Parts: sequence; structure tokens; C-alpha cells
Amino acid sequence: MDMQKSEEIGHASTIQLGRRKAALAIVTVGLASMTAGRAIGAVPPALDESLALPVKHLTRDGVRLAYVEKGTGEPSILLVHGMTGEHSSFLYLLHHLSKNHRVVAVDLRGHGDSDAPEGEYSDAVFNDDLVFMCNELGLKNPVAMGHSFGGSTLLHLAQHRPGFLGGLVLLDSGVRTTAAKEAELQPVYDDPDPEALAKFLAERMNSPWDPPELRSRRKNKKYPPDHVIESMQKTVVGFDAASAAAEVTLPALFLLATRHFSDPETLGRLGPNWLVGQVVASGHSIHLVVPEQVHPMIDRFLQIHWGS
Repeated sequence: MDMQKSEEIGHASTIQLGRRKAALAIVTVGLASMTAGRAIGAVPPALDESLALPVKHLTRDGVRLAYVEKGTGEPSILLVHGMTGEHSSFLYLLHHLSKNHRVVAVDLRGHGDSDAPEGEYSDAVFNDDLVFMCNELGLKNPVAMGHSFGGSTLLHLAQHRPGFLGGLVLLDSGVRTTAAKEAELQPVYDDPDPEALAKFLAERMNSPWDPPELRSRRKNKKYPPDHVIESMQKTVVGFDAASAAAEVTLPALFLLATRHFSDPETLGRLGPNWLVGQVVASGHSIHLVVPEQVHPMIDRFLQIHWGS
């Protein structure tokens, strides 16, 4: 295993959008008429260059894995983005938490500034990458926070490697019964028409209150190659997140969007180690749309369990 660490600032070359990535890009336009004139409240500042941090890399078995970090203090924090995301989506939260904690935000393999090799993009592979990165960076029992798929793969890690994580925060992750997940997602994944996927994502990921800046960000972002997305779709459908959530016993916080991806059955099965909260007037990207709601709830969770 190549344990070499290297630090560098760089950006991968632009990836040609395939059918599914094109559908994701279409989403940014899909709600333009629906949201026009309806955004409310203070719009979060743009994720501009002033918030960016130097991108560093670790290499595992020839695959470069990107991350950024800031701050000092325990417990350390690990931030994991969702499918098609990247570390920059966590910059608001990273800068906030770095006042009292060491915070590391990663780019999962296949995303952002990490390599995208051919092969399997399963929870087991992502978990091995995260364990490797934590060990190399000296993050012992970090409190791991993930958005969407990032939260789900962290839940898989907590289930299969109990004791590795110190705590868990899920930001609108798809934690629900397998039947409910398959019923909604599988027909969309199987549909050959990219417009069908775009319409579904526009309706499920966005809300009338999301700021235009978020749509622009999604339109201009760098999307993973098709082989990454297609493999991850199988991973999403195949993971029984509801059972995993009921099984884990570590301190955990589940923050839901206004129209979230969970269900009453799953929420009712959560143990006493779980705290659950819900934001007001936000689509799926709650950490970007309403950080003024998300940050205090995470702060309270950290205060309760770690006094920080």
C-alpha cells in the first residue's frame, strides 16, 4: 500500500457530462420559474475563493484521495459530502466548527479532486478509504458528519466498525426502509430518459425557498464520471440504512430537510442514542440553504456529548 502523503492545490480536468450527469445539470434550470421571486430570508454568502482551503492528498493503493482541513481541538470532525458532491459544499460548516475542533472535509473517490478509477463504488470501498484517511491523519474516534449519501456511508461504517467513530451526524440522508427506497428510486434509476431523472431530482432535491445561488452552483459544478454514478446508485439501493440506524449505539444526530428522505417507521425504530431535528423551509442541501438553523443544532449535540 502506498502511504505517501502529498500536499498540493489543483483541480482535475473538466469531465464530459454523460447522460445521467447531464440530467443532474438540467435540475438547476428545472425550478427557475417555480422559485422566481419566492426565496425568503437571508441568503447565505456565496462559496467564493475567500472560503477555499488548500487541497491536500493522501494516496491509497494508487488512488489519490483529496481533503482539506482547518482548526484544532477534540473531538475531531470528519465531513463527508453526498453523491456528486465535493468537500466545498461543507465550507460553511467547516469554518464554523474549526473554531473549536480540528475539521477534515474529504472528497470521496470519484468526486471533486480525488481520483475516479474504474471499479466498485460500494460502501465497503468508501469506508476503507475513510478509515485509511482517518488513520493517516490521526483522527481518533472522530465525530463524522455526512450529507445525503455521505451520511449513509458513514452509517454503514458505524454499523460495520463499531467503536471507530465517536459520533455521527446525518444531514438529510436517505435513511428509510429498503422497500420505500426501492419504490421511489429504482424506477428513476432504470428510466432511460434523462428528463425523467431531471424532473425527479428537481422535485425532490430543491424547494421553493432555496436561493438562486444554489442552482447556479449546481449548474457549474464538476460531476463524477458515469461509471461512478452508476455504481453508487446500486450502492444506495442495496444498503438497508433503516436497520443500520436502529442497530448503532453511538451518539447520533439526524437532521431532516423540510421534505426529507426518511419515513415514520424508520424514525420510530431509532434508539435513545439518537436525537432528531428538522429545519424549516429548505430543500435537500440544508447545510447550504439554512446554516443558521443547522449550525446551532450541531453545536448543541456536540455540547451535550463532548462539552464543546
